[in-house]
Amino acid sequence: MMAIVAVTNAVAILHTNQRHHRRPFTGYRRLALHYFGVCVFSGSVLFLLLAWSTGILQDFAAPLASAVGTPSPLVWTAALTAAFGIVSFAHASVLHAWSAFEA
Repeated sequence: MMAIVAVTNAVAILHTNQRHHRRPFTGYRRLALHYFGVCVFSGSVLFLLLAWSTGILQDFAAPLASAVGTPSPLVWTAALTAAFGIVSFAHASVLHAWSAFEA
């Protein structure tokens, strides 16, 4: 999981830097939102690939779905993936925008 966060931040830094050279960002908020969007998308994809390949999502989603009564474990898979994306990358997008952006 730590490697996913590191790789995702590297990809987001490169993508955001290239986007800034093509069309400069006008403020911290736009930069942070763009960075966060790239991080959540690429980090969630990598998280799903890793979690499905190891089988950890089935170990968490199936018992949660049966305990709560949700008809499908896919709801819990989406919830766990979204939670990983938000918790892992929300603070990084704000910190990178604040530390690297020059108005």
